[in-house]
Amino acid sequence: MKYLVDTSVILDFLAQKQDMVDLLSNRLEEGMAISICVISEIYYGYWWLETKREKKKMEALEELLKDGLITTLKVDEAIGREYGYIQGLLRRSGKTLGVMDGIIAATARVNGLTLLTSDRDFFRVPKLDFELV
Repeated sequence: MKYLVDTSVILDFLAQKQDMVDLLSNRLEEGMAISICVISEIYYGYWWLETKREKKKMEALEELLKDGLITTLKVDEAIGREYGYIQGLLRRSGKTLGVMDGIIAATARVNGLTLLTSDRDFFRVPKLDFELV
């Protein structure tokens, strides 16, 4: 497995934005995962907005997961420790990162994955291997 896909990218993919469909389709063979946080954020969007569009995204995500095309990575002790380390470093330097983004960054670092994201907030995370797409 090579990539961890952030919420920003998976949402564009699920919305059938052609650039993200092409990007993820071309890299699927290299192995992709999402953090459990991404699932949480997508479900949150659905239950908050309750629109047909959000429901379609949620259902499309369920299909991807069911088909085994993308692996779900859960939070464990190593990710919890790494999250604390990242947030502590950022806080000490006067920077912040949201909780979910912090867990996603920790998940990428612990698992040695490249984070695919369109969120510039990840620039703040030291030693994070990421690709801004």
